[in-house]
Amino acid sequence: MSQTLINTLRFADRLKEAGFTAVQAEALARSLGDELTEQLPSKADFQDLRADFKTLQADFNALRADFNALDASLNGRMDALESRLDGRIDTLESKVDGRIDALESKVDGRIDALESKIDGRINALESKVDGRIDALEVDLGGQIETLAAKIDSQRAAFNLVLAALGVLIALVGVLVAIGLVEPVSNLVGS
Repeated sequence: MSQTLINTLRFADRLKEAGFTAVQAEALARSLGDELTEQLPSKADFQDLRADFKTLQADFNALRADFNALDASLNGRMDALESRLDGRIDTLESKVDGRIDALESKVDGRIDALESKIDGRINALESKVDGRIDALEVDLGGQIETLAAKIDSQRAAFNLVLAALGVLIALVGVLVAIGLVEPVSNLVGS
């Protein structure tokens, strides 16, 4: 017995209710039922479809296994590449660090040498200035001592002149007192 997709009797009744004649409704319902029944897959069709699905599933599983193998292979290659790149980066970093350290050492050496040279020149200049200042102090000290000696000599001479002047005034006073000389005030008035 063939299986139908629709109930043709009920379909024909609905067509009749919609205004079709009984002959038209039954013919249309049978025709549609026959067409749909011919289009329905058979049990053999389902078995073929099931076999095709199993083949497709096996192909898919094989494809999945190939994909997993490819994924593992790519992961391995990527890990190896990453390891190689890490090694090269480490080597490059070490090389750059070495060059930077060497350059830093060279610059430090040059700076130290320049600093030492500048310190030497400053020390030499400081020594030269100190020598000249010491020489000036000695020279000025000598000149001050000479000047002080001259002042002392001039003071002694001035004191001697003052003493002589004092003696002279005293002598004039004595001469005026004994009458040998007239007082100065009498001389100015005459």
